[in-house]
Amino acid sequence: GDADRPSPAQLKMMHEGLLEAFRRTYDGFSLDRIVADPDMNRNLADTCRTLGLPGEPRTWNWTLFGMRKAGLLVDLTAVRRTEFRWEDCENYLFASEIAWRQMIDSGCESIDSILCDPFVALSFDEIARRWAPGYEPLQYRWAALKLRKSAKLVRSRAELLTGARFSREMPLDKNGVRKFPEHPGVYVVATSSDREPLYAGEASNLRQRLQYQFGTTTRPMWKAWESLTARYFSTSCPYTDRRAYQHRLVARHRPKLNLPNQKPA
Repeated sequence: GDADRPSPAQLKMMHEGLLEAFRRTYDGFSLDRIVADPDMNRNLADTCRTLGLPGEPRTWNWTLFGMRKAGLLVDLTAVRRTEFRWEDCENYLFASEIAWRQMIDSGCESIDSILCDPFVALSFDEIARRWAPGYEPLQYRWAALKLRKSAKLVRSRAELLTGARFSREMPLDKNGVRKFPEHPGVYVVATSSDREPLYAGEASNLRQRLQYQFGTTTRPMWKAWESLTARYFSTSCPYTDRRAYQHRLVARHRPKLNLPNQKPA
């Protein structure tokens, strides 16, 4: 009820305290970086505690996102970029997408709500690490943010593409994967028994990606489905267009491991 809501004076004090904590710790980076980077977010939380702010990291992070939306962080603009090119994310971008989808399936609302809560973000990291081991939490998290930021562009490009001609279904066992071409393209993984779509992806090297995604280390992640196949479409188009083809596939097939709620292209 109204009794539980902070008064305007309390809210103003909270905002002023958060603004000061952010000013002391942001180091020229964006709020996204401060929330997604475990070390920087820990530093922000420690500063909030030092300033005696009520709440905990999840509340502080979420409130800062609201303050940014309201234009209250305009004086603290980011002057340092967090540089992760798409090529840098190649080997774990799919893992970030799958982890994000599985977090949504478990009740999370958005990537912001996942990253704002340090404990929930750790679960996201753990899932992504199982699908693509060996990377840092910031890498998995920033890849998810890049997916979100590019979604509108990808949707608009998907509307301009023509249909793609796919290969026949090929088994994803050790011998089958070797038969995929070493070319850029898009692919759809499905169960061989009932052809249930599981994941639609894109890669700069189809064979390399599938060998990695279905290699010895990560194969156990697919054990819920006994036998798998993939169809592919080889294309030399740039990365954004491969993502646009991927978007079309997700909208059409609604695979279990891709992000949901894609608008049909």
